[in-house]
Amino acid sequence: MEKESASEPAEIRAVSEVRSDTQDVSSEILNIIALTGEVSEPGPGVGACPGDDTDSDQHFMMRHTWSISSNDEGGLATSMESLRDELPEKGWEIVSYGPNKSRARTLTLVADHPARQFGINIQLWEKRKEDATPMILVSVASACYQVPAGQTVEHY
Repeated sequence: MEKESASEPAEIRAVSEVRSDTQDVSSEILNIIALTGEVSEPGPGVGACPGDDTDSDQHFMMRHTWSISSNDEGGLATSMESLRDELPEKGWEIVSYGPNKSRARTLTLVADHPARQFGINIQLWEKRKEDATPMILVSVASACYQVPAGQTVEHY
């Protein structure tokens, strides 16, 4: 998601509301992946807004990075195709889909949901070492928000 411009005030939302919305986005992505595997923990966490020069006790964004591991590499690849095909039906705008610029040329999907104010970066990590399990790595990020009057952001 793009950072709010300095002239635009951040939308006011409670941390708990944005955390719940972030969990919902992650659940929807997991449902599209539709693959049996080991899903990592923990849940969403509060972070500072990128390049934020405002009061960090009043402004925040939510991030949730998680993965689903499976030895079914074909299933993982099919799940990436499903994400590419189904996310636009749910209001997501695909920014890019294809190999990234890393040496591994990791298949990466980047998308934004302007109405919900979220961005995602999803990567297919293929098996590269004998002891590594292939996985889909998902990063969900919200827009930046300001907490309601009288509240502060608890960063952890």
